[in-house]
Amino acid sequence: MRMKQKTKSIVTALLLGVLCAVTLSAVITVPDWETAREDLLIGMQYETTGLDLDAVPGWLAALVMLHQNFPLDGWAWGPAAAGLAVLLCWVRGQREAKPKRTELVLSIVFGIAEVLGLSICKLGSWAFVFKNPYQLCVGVFCMAGYAVLFYHAVWGLYALLGRSRTGGEDFPQTRFAAWFAKAPGRASSLLIGAAWLPWVAVFWPGSVDWDSWGQISQMLGVQEMTAHHTVLSTWLHGWLFRLGRALGSDNLGVFLYIVLQFLVCAWVFGQVTAFAARLGCSRGVQYAVTAFFALDPIWGAFIQTQVKDTLYTGLFVLFVLKTADLLLFPQEWQGSRPRLTAYAVLGVLCCLLRKNGIYAVVPMLLASAFTVSEKRLRRPVLAVLLAVCIGSFGFDTFTEKVLDIPAGSVGEALSVPMQQTARYIRDYGNEVTDDERAAIEKVLDCDAIAQSYMPELSDGVKQYYKNPGKGDLTRYMLVWAKMLLKHPVCYFEATHANSHGYYTITKCRAINDYYTFNNDSCMEMSEMNVHYLDKSGYLRYAFVQALSAFEKLPLVGLTTSIGFMAWLTAVLGLWLARCKAKPVLPVFIGLGIFWLTCIASPVNDCIRYFLPVAGCLPLVFCLAAVFSREKSEITV
Repeated sequence: MRMKQKTKSIVTALLLGVLCAVTLSAVITVPDWETAREDLLIGMQYETTGLDLDAVPGWLAALVMLHQNFPLDGWAWGPAAAGLAVLLCWVRGQREAKPKRTELVLSIVFGIAEVLGLSICKLGSWAFVFKNPYQLCVGVFCMAGYAVLFYHAVWGLYALLGRSRTGGEDFPQTRFAAWFAKAPGRASSLLIGAAWLPWVAVFWPGSVDWDSWGQISQMLGVQEMTAHHTVLSTWLHGWLFRLGRALGSDNLGVFLYIVLQFLVCAWVFGQVTAFAARLGCSRGVQYAVTAFFALDPIWGAFIQTQVKDTLYTGLFVLFVLKTADLLLFPQEWQGSRPRLTAYAVLGVLCCLLRKNGIYAVVPMLLASAFTVSEKRLRRPVLAVLLAVCIGSFGFDTFTEKVLDIPAGSVGEALSVPMQQTARYIRDYGNEVTDDERAAIEKVLDCDAIAQSYMPELSDGVKQYYKNPGKGDLTRYMLVWAKMLLKHPVCYFEATHANSHGYYTITKCRAINDYYTFNNDSCMEMSEMNVHYLDKSGYLRYAFVQALSAFEKLPLVGLTTSIGFMAWLTAVLGLWLARCKAKPVLPVFIGLGIFWLTCIASPVNDCIRYFLPVAGCLPLVFCLAAVFSREKSEITV
């Protein structure tokens, strides 16, 4: 009986391994009949039955077209299937960690999202799934494969988390281990900083992001000063640049900002490791946290880039860390006014240095106030929340009313409907009535947005926003809703095309998304004398190529995928909920809101938008490693 059950388990794992391997090898394309005809004629040179290719049955045509979606010509897919089968067999043997119904539903959602995301990324539409009955069958097959892969990946992760041991001496006692254990935070910060130094040296003084160039230009008087990028962030960019110029070098002004975000992020990320040690995470987990920040090239690339998101990420990760500390160790916060004051200041900075920061910080504080186990801390946390709101809104009111700095355009928040309108006009422009066109023209240039429409970037459409009055904007939104009812799939595809990178494991953005370049024409236009020390560009090019190669590495390359990190964060949150780790769940409110703002953002698959969530991932993993289903190792 046991042998029969074991044989059944092996056969099941083998079949699932083949399913997953074939799915991963799928080519996202809609097969054409002409290619299928050529494939059908192979080996038919001597056919004497007079085969009528135009009257071939549908099932035979489908079989021939399968070769275009699943070539499987190479030998590698066989060993890959066998390897997956072995891994799945081990995973399915971990019965105590088997996911529940919620994870099964999540796996199905992942399978659907992944295949539809790959379709719209490669083809610009959902044609891979909905083009014809054949494509529907292929699409459903791939969805099943990805769902199976995701389900077993979650199963394996749960098995590893369930076995995690805290405080274990899982590494030999060496001088390095002793040095690291003596002060994990300091040691981690030094190692992370040392790993970033080559990036800073090769790209000295630093790559200036488009937004940062605009912020510096505002402070130099070249552009109008606005609150588009948040005033405090623009001031910080300008002050440091002016200081460098006063000391004799525009390059120095850029480098001073790089130094600031380098020091802040290296220290904060080291504090994540120190917090992991405090939680009792094993030395291996502490090393893994350090390695993630030190060796994953997305961090080195952004540390050398002057962009508001890098510094903000450091501060937001620190805020989330302090929130977790407050929830897990409330007794240390009781009556500590300096700590609560610093926490409030940090919250205000997280609201003022990024426009969507307040939407994550305020709900997180509100949830923490009602979740913290020490009831005497609820009023102090609510006081912190009040201070953050007053500080944030007060600063914005002061800059707008007193300093007369205009707020950003409302159009920045309308990327989703404007992209939908542009795609609708592009695909169904002949169906737009005169009244609908008149209403749209008050807000956007109809003909121009159809021509400038880019599925993954709304900048081509936003540039034609006319800053209309409330009445015209209301009439436009009514027309927008009316057009939605006519062609809802067009709207859904528009939103999906502009957001799928945040929940699909695929890569649709170019490597320059890491901003490893300077725009010399913009610099000259603003009379900014900023240039790389490496004038040949060979070293910089080598680093960019190394970054590109890292993205393609098996497994570890996934740590550069926004979709992978988003799903991993969600699964870890589900694990913590399964462990009834109620004290830390408010952390996920802020992370979830940031993820939603990424989906509504003007750029698809933009790592700098997602950077705050990516920075919190090691902290979330440490929390998941500490909590187990039966008992938490932390006294809360």
